[in-house]
Amino acid sequence: MSEEIVVPYLHYEDLRETADDFLAEFHSSRELPIPIEEIVEFQLGMNIFPLPGIKDLLDIDGFISSDLRVITVDEYIYTRFENRYRFTLAHEIGHFWMHKEVFEKADINSIEGWKEFVTAIPEKQHNALEYQANCFAGLVLVPQESLVEVVNSKVKLLDENDISLKENWGIAWEYICTDVARTFSVSKDVVERRVNFDKVKVRYGDK
Repeated sequence: MSEEIVVPYLHYEDLRETADDFLAEFHSSRELPIPIEEIVEFQLGMNIFPLPGIKDLLDIDGFISSDLRVITVDEYIYTRFENRYRFTLAHEIGHFWMHKEVFEKADINSIEGWKEFVTAIPEKQHNALEYQANCFAGLVLVPQESLVEVVNSKVKLLDENDISLKENWGIAWEYICTDVARTFSVSKDVVERRVNFDKVKVRYGDK
């Protein structure tokens, strides 16, 4: 099986274009937060199946079946951690959108099938799959134009309240990331990665 697997090499800008194409087809309004669960269930016609113990057994949050019809998610994450659950769905949709041929050649319909898939695929190839799906998830849930707009709207709000971002960088940036994350319904870590990956220039306002 490992000899048959070919993971396409994609630059970050390729991944951004791929995520933009996905949003253009399934959520062209870009209204926030991106309704990833609704896209999965109603537009793609996939089933979401919460299953206990995935995180403990496999150290993953979820996986997609080889027929690309079911996304299995750790039940605890599904019920307790909305942001992480949303990212998991977007990550697995990344595999659906970019890696169909890879997953269709596997036999992932259970925990055992996922284990066999990971055991068979070379580590370098598996790392590439996961990196690309992670980037896709971040780019779909936090589109670049929206990110720039929302971040700078928070900076403007601080400025209007006479709070200097430059003089209070640590506390102010913590506030901005937390508030931006709430707008996109993602974790603060996702926002920080997106800002860093996209090299978003945060203006300091007038203070």
